[in-house]
This record gives sequence, C-alpha cells and structure tokens, in this order.
Amino acid sequence: MRRLSRDTDGLRGPMYAAAGVGVLNFLIIMLFMPESLPPSQRRGKSLDWKEANPLGALRLLFARTPLLRGACAAFFLLFLGNACINSIFGNYVNHLFGWGPQESAPLLVLVGLMIAIAPATLVPRLGLKRSIEVGSVVYALGLLATAFANVPKWIVLSVLVSSVGCIAIPALIAFISNQAAPDERGALLGGVETLSELCLAIAHSTYGRTLALFISANAPMKLPGAPFIMASVFILASLGVISHTFAAFPAEAARFL
Repeated sequence: MRRLSRDTDGLRGPMYAAAGVGVLNFLIIMLFMPESLPPSQRRGKSLDWKEANPLGALRLLFARTPLLRGACAAFFLLFLGNACINSIFGNYVNHLFGWGPQESAPLLVLVGLMIAIAPATLVPRLGLKRSIEVGSVVYALGLLATAFANVPKWIVLSVLVSSVGCIAIPALIAFISNQAAPDERGALLGGVETLSELCLAIAHSTYGRTLALFISANAPMKLPGAPFIMASVFILASLGVISHTFAAFPAEAARFL
C-alpha cells in the first residue's frame, strides 16, 4: 500500500504543476496586465449574470447574426478535430511503437513551439480568410497522414504538418472576435473558450473510445488511426461550414476579414 501511494503521488505531479502554472498566470493577469480598452469603450463595473455563465456565453455566440453563428459552428467542428492529438496521441504511439512519455513528450513540445511560431509567421502573410481555408486543408491532410503512418519518422512529419495547419484556429478566432463591439469582445472570447472546453469534454471520451474499439479484439477492422480519420472529417466539415458562410454573406464577412 505504501508503494502504491508513492506511485499515485507521482502521477499527480503534473496536475500539481499545471495548477501552479494556472495560479501564476492568474496572478500575472491580476497584478501586471493592463486593461487594453480605453475608458470610453468600457462597460463599467456592472456585471450581467445572464452572460457571465457558460450557457449565457454560448447564447452570446449563437443568438447574434447568421455570420457569427456560422463562424462559431465552424469553430466548434475545427476545435473538435484539433482536440484529437491532445486526447490520444500518447496512447496511439504507445500502441504503434511502444513509445512512452520520454519518446512522445519531446515531439509534443516541438508541436507546441510550431503552434506558437506558425500563426505569427503565416497568418499576416495569408490573411484571415486564406489562413482559415488553407490551414484547415493542411490540418486535415496532416491528421490523415498520422492515421496511416506506420513508422516513427512519418508520425513525426505528419504531426508537424498538422501543427502548421493549426493556423486555422487563431485565424478563425480573430474573425469571430472582429465581429464584436470593443466592449463585448471579452465576453465573446469567453464564449469561444466555453465552446473550446465543451469540445475537449466531448473529444477526450469520443477519441479514446474510438481508439479502444479499433484496437480491440472485437474491432470491425484493425485501424488504430480511426480517431485521426474522424478528426480530419470534422475539420473538413468545418471548412465546408465556413466556406458556405463566406459565400452566403460575402459583404458582411469582408468587413471582418
């Protein structure tokens, strides 16, 4: 029992570290980050409890204009596909190659660096519309490549391609944010964050169960990459939704791109 307790405490270490980083982030925001809006564009100190909750935040996203509803529906599908790698990558490469945290963690760190660098480099050059469209296609292709990769070097390459395709996410968030008045932008971005958390809650269960099914003895076919195929379908569906939205409201969309 004593050995089990020590092992359990070790597994909790990353959670303690994440909680500490979260607290540090909160303190930095509260103590050092200035308010970005000038006083003339602020709402004041009043708090609308109808919006300051998860359901109110989602209502803010989907009860406004058709343009905003289409963009938010596309974001939901895009982020649902995006959540695949974070949900199952460790278990996936462990199943394929026997990789543990020491082998998979450095690759995920590299992916994190690519996600930080690629949007700042590519989005200003491509613009929001092309970043959303090109990024979605590249992301979907990267996930499909991950689904069928059978050697480590192809896994590494496919995941790096996917990380470049992630430029679609900040570009789509910027398009959504641009549709809000200055004093509503924070509330709108809070709604986007709520939508992201909902996607993660769905994704962790869905992708995990899909991987378990397709590597089990009762699998309809042995296809460990099935979750990544599913994720690529979500991203292509997102591209279809946002392309339809752009086509349906070209003048309105052009104002915010």
